[in-house]
Amino acid sequence: MISPLPPTGEQALLSEEHVPDHAANAVADLQATSGAPSLETGQIERIEGPVLVVWTGSRALRAKRAPACIVAPELRDRVLLAHADGRTYVLAVLEREEEQSPIRLTADGDLRVESTSGRVDVVAAQGASLATRGTLSLRAKALEAKSEVAEMTFSKLRLLGSEVLAEVTRTKLVARAIESVAEVVQQTATRVSRVVTELEHVRVGTLDLAAEKSAMIHAENAVVTAKALVKVDGELVQLG
Repeated sequence: MISPLPPTGEQALLSEEHVPDHAANAVADLQATSGAPSLETGQIERIEGPVLVVWTGSRALRAKRAPACIVAPELRDRVLLAHADGRTYVLAVLEREEEQSPIRLTADGDLRVESTSGRVDVVAAQGASLATRGTLSLRAKALEAKSEVAEMTFSKLRLLGSEVLAEVTRTKLVARAIESVAEVVQQTATRVSRVVTELEHVRVGTLDLAAEKSAMIHAENAVVTAKALVKVDGELVQLG
């Protein structure tokens, strides 16, 4: 047992140099119940909800996890205990038998990590993940993400913005239905190829098709109708 306060008066006479172990344990019990702050170590034997049962080597204590203990204690962990005002608290996890067991930083209630004058970095050698059953929100003046491969899976995606700029080498989109609504659509390309296996409908107010060299329309059956005028003009017109 380690006492943070120097012994005075009768406590100085009851040091480990003058009394046997059972007397030292009696002094520890007296300090734990009288409110004199003291520290000791122990091993967690049971976890009963918010209560941790800790074996100190001579007795079993029922302790409460202190808010300063952010590492969640587990069974057989060696922990640091604090006795004050007749209560026992677990201050920290000192050792863990299973080194491969993940370290969990937990808190009862809301938890906020904040830097008032600097930045916060989270660095992981093998990966990192964020998971919540609620809503995950990101707010920043600028958002930057860099990755060799990115994969996203959504059941529903909604994107709102004033401008979208994408520069890629190749784009491939596969969908059962595509619906686009725009006031102005402008496309510029060197070559355009489109294959429609069944039916294509085009409804426009005015249709203007201009080809610098050749324009060809070929079909098994072709019909051109007009309510008022059909005009074919050229230096040479061949029909049939």
